[in-house]
Amino acid sequence: MQAVVITGTLTSGSNVIASPSSIVGLAIGQRMVGAGVPSAATITILSPLTLSANATVSGALVQLVAVPLGYTLLTALNIQDDTGILLANGTVSVQPTDGNDHPITATVGSAAGGPITTAAASWAVTSGAIPAGSVVPDTTLTRPANICYRITIANAVGVPIYVLRLVQPSGPVFSLDTFTPNVAGQAIVQMGPPGPQGPPGVSPGVMHYLSNGQTGANQISGAIDGTSNAYTIPGTPLQVVVMFRNDTPVDPSAYTFSTANAFSWTTPLQSGDHHGALVIYPS
Repeated sequence: MQAVVITGTLTSGSNVIASPSSIVGLAIGQRMVGAGVPSAATITILSPLTLSANATVSGALVQLVAVPLGYTLLTALNIQDDTGILLANGTVSVQPTDGNDHPITATVGSAAGGPITTAAASWAVTSGAIPAGSVVPDTTLTRPANICYRITIANAVGVPIYVLRLVQPSGPVFSLDTFTPNVAGQAIVQMGPPGPQGPPGVSPGVMHYLSNGQTGANQISGAIDGTSNAYTIPGTPLQVVVMFRNDTPVDPSAYTFSTANAFSWTTPLQSGDHHGALVIYPS
């Protein structure tokens, strides 16, 4: 879901937003977020557009976000890749979960009968930022209350860079740039005595990303027409690390390998679908 984003003129000490670019989609009671707007300010009158608290600074064409009831504004301007550089292109996806990181459904707002969030929301990342107005259900106002989110940052080809688990955005704004995981609240891994030596491991190899959208040595072959369901990975990989379907990592139950490089999907791909695999080849 996206919140309504407008511009307007603020005057310090006044609660009226002058010259709003639009009031379409605004509603009394929505939180208003923007530079110079107190964090608890809500819309009290639509015309003239009036807030419950006075602006703390003056300015023209100030970007303002009207956060829907029951939601929290998600912000990010500094998402980085695994090398510490701003992520040029990628995605941020948010999946509702329980306290054990299992996907769940939840009603938005504490009252029964609200809209349902059933799948991961997703936003594009451009130059380290997500779009203004990106919102998620406030975790303190959901039904059941205090749900969590699994937030996945992926690169331009859908490969996850890092995953934040058991995140609980609430209040008017939640910034991914300043979020610090609660390490102290995580379970401690207990170390037992050494066990018996296992079998020899796989020889070191080279990792490749393959997809049906590529050519040559990195192409997954096989027609996607909604009925054919046989696909081939080039060569003989040592290991398939993870499979992707429409840029989303999938559980191993979603596909079956008949040989080291031939597989099928449990649910056939439809025309327009795409898929990929992160695999390791012998070095």
